[in-house]
Parts: sequence; structure tokens; C-alpha cells
Amino acid sequence: LRNYSPRTTEAYSRVAKDLYSHFKKPLRDVKRDEIKTYISLKQAKGLSSQSVSLYANAINFIYREVYKVSGFEGLRHPKRTQKLPSVLTRSEIASLLESIKNPKHNLLLSLSYSAGLRVSEALSLRVRDIDIEEKTVMIRGGKGGKDRVTVLSEKLVDGIVSISALKEPTSLLFESERGGKLSTVTAQKIFTVAL
Repeated sequence: LRNYSPRTTEAYSRVAKDLYSHFKKPLRDVKRDEIKTYISLKQAKGLSSQSVSLYANAINFIYREVYKVSGFEGLRHPKRTQKLPSVLTRSEIASLLESIKNPKHNLLLSLSYSAGLRVSEALSLRVRDIDIEEKTVMIRGGKGGKDRVTVLSEKLVDGIVSISALKEPTSLLFESERGGKLSTVTAQKIFTVAL
């Protein structure tokens, strides 16, 4: 790392420590597919595209320069996404959700995944958009400006009822502590809690 800036050196060191903590086995034994899933998990937890690229660059460096192992050079830098990628297994999703202890934050992530919502769509939901009886979620002005209806998971009903019980139909389902709309940046920080 002698040709890298102190900031890059520190960042790459953090990635290496996180890899050891995540896989709990020698990094030489970690397969490319495992690394791809690891990077997808970082995306799912709300990391910015710049941060995900840093992880990919650090991993490329570690395997190329430290372990002299080929096959990791072509790791793609995934485009930032605002919903969980489909490559996650059920156990990985469960682990991600269990790590978020705040009930409201957990509900936000659970609803985003189960209903296939983008972060911006979940943050724009109002109480009236949730039909408890029909188990549906109305997304207004989604991608392309179109409305659509998706399914509400039975497992989330109690949480939805709890969070919306004292709100007006036009109130936002997920509000900030001050009562306004949660920002996308705040939501990404919530998703990063599981890191």
C-alpha cells in the first residue's frame, strides 16, 4: 500500500477486517461467489455506490497483491439499488432483519423487501395506502409515474397496525422523529445498522 494515500490505506484495512469478521475463515478459502454475495449484502444495507466501489477495489487489491490469487480482478462495481437484490438467500434476509432492533426501522426494511418497494416508495407511503383487510399496498406515482398495487405480508400486519393506529389516513406511514418525511439518506443509514 506504499503507493496509496493514508486514507485509502486505512479504508482498505477496514475492508480486510470486515472480511475476516464476516467470513470467519481464511480469506484465501473464500470463493468468488461468496465475495459477490458479500458485496450484494453491502448494497442491501444501504451503502452508497461510492462505498460499494471502494469495497470492490479493496477486495481486488487484497486478492491480487496480498494473496496473489487471480479471478477477483473483474468484480463488478454494482450499481446502487434502493431495494434488496434478489440474490439474497432467505437466511441472509432473516439475518439482516434480525440485526435491526428498532421496530419502526425493522418494519421499513421488511416492507421494502417483502412488497418489492424502492426506498423512495416506502418512504412515500401513507396510512391510506395500506389496506389491512385486503392485504395490499398501493404505490402511488412509482417508476414511470404509474400507480401499482402489491401484496402486504401477513407477518407485517401487526406492525403496520401498531405504527398507524393513531395517525390520520393522509399521514405518512414512516415519519421522522420530528414528524416529517424520512429522507432517503436517513433510510440508508437505517439499512446500514446491520453492518
